Amino acid sequence: MTDDELLQRLSAMLDGADPAPPQVVEAALAAFDWRDMDAQLAHLTDSTALATAEVRGGYGVLRTYRVNDLDIDIEVTIDGRHVTVLGQLAPARQVQVRAEQPGGVRATVTDTWGRFAFDGLSPGPTRFALHDGTGPVGTTPWMVL
Repeated sequence: MTDDELLQRLSAMLDGADPAPPQVVEAALAAFDWRDMDAQLAHLTDSTALATAEVRGGYGVLRTYRVNDLDIDIEVTIDGRHVTVLGQLAPARQVQVRAEQPGGVRATVTDTWGRFAFDGLSPGPTRFALHDGTGPVGTTPWMVL
């Protein structure tokens, strides 16, 4: 058994016996929001459950964030341990979008219509950071997928 496997087993065992209180998890995630002081934090403006996600076998949520004059729509669909994220910026603009998770960072670039997608993200804490050629554009708060 590797160290990582041992830590995962121990973590699962402790989470089942004595999970962290929700307010502690929320406070820990909020502390990460200000690691990059140059990025403006996007504010959640709307969040709804997706009725169509249940038809596909999982569940989903549509969230809209706003930073300055930019809306960031993020559709999260979760089917078991498979997480898919579809997003779009309005007004459309080309930026690099990073999906930041404790296990690593994945990046993509928006298309001409401001759309982006991530497939196979890990369930758990995630935030999305947007950067253009001049620097940070905005960052969503941490959310648990």
